[in-house]
Amino acid sequence: MQFSAKMIREANVSARVVLILGVFAVAFGVRLIDAVPNFQLSAVDPGGIAIIVIGTIGIVRALRRGFRAPGDDFFLAFLQVANLLFIAAMKYVFNYHLEIAVLMMTPLVAFEI
Repeated sequence: MQFSAKMIREANVSARVVLILGVFAVAFGVRLIDAVPNFQLSAVDPGGIAIIVIGTIGIVRALRRGFRAPGDDFFLAFLQVANLLFIAAMKYVFNYHLEIAVLMMTPLVAFEI
């Protein structure tokens, strides 16, 4: 199913979820918004995939470990989740909005490596 950017901006919350997931899916070569072929092998970004997957694992583990005694990693993970939720709530989501999210995810990736 093709989604246009205008349709997503004017739609309800579930369409906004598609928008934010579509931004993250770009690293995997999947384009959900205004793209003729939905998958392009040349658009796959291995570095972006590694940051997303390992960073998500780092967020989950930091939040589980630090729930009883919060430390620096818990604080970073909490800020990262708040940052991603704020970006998801925005009316317009551009790629540069996720730059700070990637920068905040690098310590969590380093904790996992």
